[in-house]
Amino acid sequence: MSPAPGWAFALAFGRSDDHASGPRIVGRDGVALTIELWVRPHALPTRPAGGSPPALTPSPGQCGDPLYGKRELLMVQHYELRALTPPGSLSAESIASTLRINNQGVVAGSAGSIDQNMAFLSNGSWMRVIDALRPYDAIVQDISDAGHIVGHIFPERSAQKRRRSFVLHHERLDILDDDVQCDSAAVAVNNRGHTLVRHNGWQSFIYQQPALYPLDPTDAYRLQAQSINDSDHVVGIGYVREQPPRSGGAFCYHNGTLAFIPKLAIGAAADRMSVARHINNAGQIVGVSGNIRGSRHAFLCDQNTVYDLGTLGSWWSDALAINNHGDVVGYSGPPHQRDVHAQALLWQQRTLINLNDYTRGTGWELKVAVDINDNGQIVGWGVVHGTPHVFLMNPVA
Repeated sequence: MSPAPGWAFALAFGRSDDHASGPRIVGRDGVALTIELWVRPHALPTRPAGGSPPALTPSPGQCGDPLYGKRELLMVQHYELRALTPPGSLSAESIASTLRINNQGVVAGSAGSIDQNMAFLSNGSWMRVIDALRPYDAIVQDISDAGHIVGHIFPERSAQKRRRSFVLHHERLDILDDDVQCDSAAVAVNNRGHTLVRHNGWQSFIYQQPALYPLDPTDAYRLQAQSINDSDHVVGIGYVREQPPRSGGAFCYHNGTLAFIPKLAIGAAADRMSVARHINNAGQIVGVSGNIRGSRHAFLCDQNTVYDLGTLGSWWSDALAINNHGDVVGYSGPPHQRDVHAQALLWQQRTLINLNDYTRGTGWELKVAVDINDNGQIVGWGVVHGTPHVFLMNPVA
């Protein structure tokens, strides 16, 4: 059974040394279920990865409490879990491309098929198509707290389908690239409206209206930028142009300085891939890195130290986003089978939490937690009663 618009249930997250059982329904009001579960958390490893991290300290005044701080984990955290229903005639299965949530609780994403994508906004109670992007085959990549929406469109129907970057703010749509020979995508935006743009995959720029500024004016590197914080620190994956791609890895860039982040793999395995996915305003960076065993694990770079965030069993893991409190979301799953067997994860206060520990018996399988805002709201992809859906988890006081 697919959920109707507005269908939701609430979850209670918690832990106790005296409980290790499955979820139990503790309340029902006709449209919501309250589910309570007590679990023992998985402790994260605290041993830093080998190597000397580069100097990645943010600008003065930007540093917040580190992830491994002394904040107390609440004994029980209640969440409401909603299935976001696509607008118009789009099916639930059509939402499968991109998702982001800002600190106002607005979700931005794209829904559609191979032939046509539609950009949408939602807050869990409503969902609507973005009218300014309705004429285009549009993919939304990010949304800022100030309402900047960025992504790319396919303005021409052709075999090549070259992308064009856009920035949408207060109903003003700016197409950033007039060069039809250049494949362009806007991938992230900060709260100042500064936008990351990639040309032809590996040339990265910061767009500050009305100009594009290259991260690497010398063109000595191939840089695929992924995320930008409010002080214009940029992270992604890159390598020296004249060297093999695996010689590089996750990087952090700021004000003309580029530093590569040490990998979890060291020694003979140091050619393993690594990607920095996201950076918060405290300068904490998360992503994925190959390790010495040949698998890939989520990592956190915090105050110049790189930590292996661990995984479920022998599976791979990937950290996709971190909020300004240091809460991290992502997934764990068998190699190359994220869509089939993945498990959505939350890392909070040195605790790895499998979000599916709290949904057993509800019909939900949470596959990938994609983003988390400073209010603790989480968006991602999952399956409910066999039907794919985007989910939104709202903390409940």
